[in-house]
Amino acid sequence: MKNIMLLFLSRLSLRGNLIGTKPIYDLGQGELVETHTTNESAVRYLLNHLPAGEKLDRLYIFASQNVQGKPRQIDEPGFEGEYNDLAYFIQRIVQFWPEAKESIQVENYNENLQGQDAIGQIMDMSRDIQAYGQQQGDIRLHADLTGGFRSANMAMLNIIKLLQYSGMEIGHLLYSNMNRDKKDGQGNVLPSYVEDARSIYSMLDLVSGAAEFVRFGSVDSIMEYYSHVKKKSPVLDELLRAMDNFAKEVKLCHYGTFKESIYQLQQALDNFAREKQGTDMLLEPLLYRIHREYDAIFDHADDDIALIEWCLQRDYIQQAMILYTERVVSLLVDNQVLDLTVAGEDRLRKDREKAGRANLATDLIYDIFVDVRTNTDNSVIDKLKKELLPEIKKLLQDAHKEYHDSIFYQQFLQEFIQKKYGQESSLVLRNISPLAEKLAAYNHLAHSMLQGQAGGYTELEESWLEYYLSRESQGETNSATFAKYQKPGMKYKFCLNKYYGGGIKNKDLDRFLNISVELKTRLESMLESGELLCKLPIEDILKIYNGYRQIRDERNISSHAKKQKSQLGFKGIKDTIQKSLDAIKGAINKE
Repeated sequence: MKNIMLLFLSRLSLRGNLIGTKPIYDLGQGELVETHTTNESAVRYLLNHLPAGEKLDRLYIFASQNVQGKPRQIDEPGFEGEYNDLAYFIQRIVQFWPEAKESIQVENYNENLQGQDAIGQIMDMSRDIQAYGQQQGDIRLHADLTGGFRSANMAMLNIIKLLQYSGMEIGHLLYSNMNRDKKDGQGNVLPSYVEDARSIYSMLDLVSGAAEFVRFGSVDSIMEYYSHVKKKSPVLDELLRAMDNFAKEVKLCHYGTFKESIYQLQQALDNFAREKQGTDMLLEPLLYRIHREYDAIFDHADDDIALIEWCLQRDYIQQAMILYTERVVSLLVDNQVLDLTVAGEDRLRKDREKAGRANLATDLIYDIFVDVRTNTDNSVIDKLKKELLPEIKKLLQDAHKEYHDSIFYQQFLQEFIQKKYGQESSLVLRNISPLAEKLAAYNHLAHSMLQGQAGGYTELEESWLEYYLSRESQGETNSATFAKYQKPGMKYKFCLNKYYGGGIKNKDLDRFLNISVELKTRLESMLESGELLCKLPIEDILKIYNGYRQIRDERNISSHAKKQKSQLGFKGIKDTIQKSLDAIKGAINKE
């Protein structure tokens, strides 16, 4: 273990050419010494208190322009000569630490820098020390917090924190208490002394640890702080165990034990608040913030929605996905948002038996939410599109003959599916409304162009024109042809109608219209048949259903380490879960 020490060098206090103040310091172990600077007392103290067999390997002196300025004549016995403050300090400590000259590293420090410049200077100093540490291996860091200008302590604390974060162990943090006039009973001046301020510094770890626990549920810093506290009250010990257990259960996300850890933490906090002792007071000021952040789950420990939202707020996305996918269906059932009839229960039990899953412990309604598509389903969808697209092209070809609105086209699409596949068809055209609006826009565009109207088209009408003109293989030809015809109706007759009415390929038309055909979910078919009851409109429960399926897919990608990419991303997952929870809360509260 290598030992290094940091200090900001103070200026000498001179009276004429002599040292003005020479206090006697008690350095422990029965040693009383005269010192000429507060920095000197801290270095002497550290050398006396290093573990047996260890030495001070490097002393970093942060020296301002003032302490490195013009030498002054000093006539102190044994140290006569011209010195600036830095040179005199080095000369003093060499007397009791001969290796000092080889072990000292002077770091220039400009005390006049402010703002970002001051921060940059601190970072540079930290990097120099860190580089040394990386070369030497394990480092124990000591510091003198006494010397320097008024803001030196703040700069020193920042440097220590940065180096601690890089992996250095914190040793002695010293402060020189110079006694000027305190006397004993006989009128003798009491010696000055050096105290170790590490316990005060450690409070920063306690405060930051409490912030970590509040924000992230992490208890590492708090446990590290109290690992050095020898005597803890029973209620503090209970609280620390409860916080540690809660932090672990958050990571594991075992539903039952996670909820139990919430009860234990609440109980431990209540016991601590009621029975805390004098030695526990350091943690007491932090309790208000802990309660403020955790009361949401303390007050609603049985509310799974509150628990999931608490995870979302702290970016515990994996935990939120687990709780959401495993608890949402139960929430809907327990709150009677969804309910199975006898016929519905019979259907789902038979489906389980067919699939060899009769002994599943999950609620039967869970099976509805994990409805899976098959290859057979895809072939049915492909067949429908193959039959539907020629009919759409006929509509486009005849669009100029009669004006129709979107309701006409929506009815046409619905009737087409019913005629082909029957009233009970499980096929659903998911984007039927926007598709009908797009077809109505083409119809209006045809009439506009036939009447010689130019410009003023709607966004949907413009999309038909843009698609025609921008076809990759024919873009230039299409544009030239379109420009060729100037008379009213000619552009439509020789361009749009010719292209969309017969020239466009089915796959291109499908891509442009973005036709979305799916099989009805089991949820939809059971709602229509009356086998499943819901107190929400079908469009609302479908939003919950679709959100659930999206999050379930994302959870599976994560849990099974699949190579496929997330479709939603971090923010998308958070937003989807929250929207779904809002819909569920609305359903639960719906009268």
